Amino acid sequence: MGNRKQKSVLVGALLLLFCSLAGCAKKNEIERVEDIEFTVCDESRMPEELKGLIQSRQEEPCKFTFSNQEYLYIVVCYGKQERANMQITVDDLYTSTNAIYVQTTLKGNREEATENGTMTESSESILTYPYIVIKCQYYDLPVVFLQ
Repeated sequence: MGNRKQKSVLVGALLLLFCSLAGCAKKNEIERVEDIEFTVCDESRMPEELKGLIQSRQEEPCKFTFSNQEYLYIVVCYGKQERANMQITVDDLYTSTNAIYVQTTLKGNREEATENGTMTESSESILTYPYIVIKCQYYDLPVVFLQ
């Protein structure tokens, strides 16, 4: 009879452990509150101070924000790249209860199209500093950059 009691206690403890682990997993999930409307901001529409910050940081990959209490600018610099024909996409931008989440992707390759439509390795190395500036309404929330 004692062996049966020990098994019951062990099974109960295991069930409690699994239930608490499942509860922790749910707590760590990001609760999406709303998608954020945004525009990709070109250099002509950026504040001068932001242009200077980008220029001083663009050689190395970096992520930062800039705000002027009216707008929030989310900046992702991909650093020095020896390739052309690159594109940066905004994959996700949304708020949770306590942060803004953003995810971007750098797309492109070292190949260029030739006249007959085949792809060949570029013989000329082109140095670029791709970055994206995402402009949205001002939020008083921290920004989390997702991978």
